[in-house]
Amino acid sequence: MKKLFLLTLVLALVVPLGGCQRGVEKFDTSSASVIRWFDYGIDPHSDDTETRECEISAFPDVTFLRDYTVLYVLDSTAKTKLYSGMPIWSVYFCDLNGDSQPEICSTVSVGSGIVDNRIRVYDYAAKACYELEDRSVYDYALNIKDGVLIYEKRNNWEVEIIEIGTLRLEDGELRTYPQ
Repeated sequence: MKKLFLLTLVLALVVPLGGCQRGVEKFDTSSASVIRWFDYGIDPHSDDTETRECEISAFPDVTFLRDYTVLYVLDSTAKTKLYSGMPIWSVYFCDLNGDSQPEICSTVSVGSGIVDNRIRVYDYAAKACYELEDRSVYDYALNIKDGVLIYEKRNNWEVEIIEIGTLRLEDGELRTYPQ
């Protein structure tokens, strides 16, 4: 009885210390034009501080890891930081440059005191990061509309959307195409 009590006490104290983490989520990127890994702006019931991991079929030898403020890629040799945000609100996978491999697209907050929301796009195949931002003027966020990844543009700190459009990576730049 004493052993059972001690085991119960240890489990009650140790298990919560592991933090909130899901299992590794897996996505087949060959069957969809855009995949939402997570978006805390859309799903207010999610815990935006949880650690999340996913694997996508386009990059079979790596795992992507998000730990609230940093997005990493894990491979057999290293854990590499791709980009950060305060926090990273969302991650979508979508081919923005036509190379048949999805880019990693996120809405992130940046700043201390004065904060803005911007879009970061990481081309994992090319190891390049791009940003859509206009500090203290506009905020940007990602969403899906009719199966297409879109950006939403707002005046800084406002709720009303003033522009919606699509994104493309062209000639080494992240470009917007308003609808």
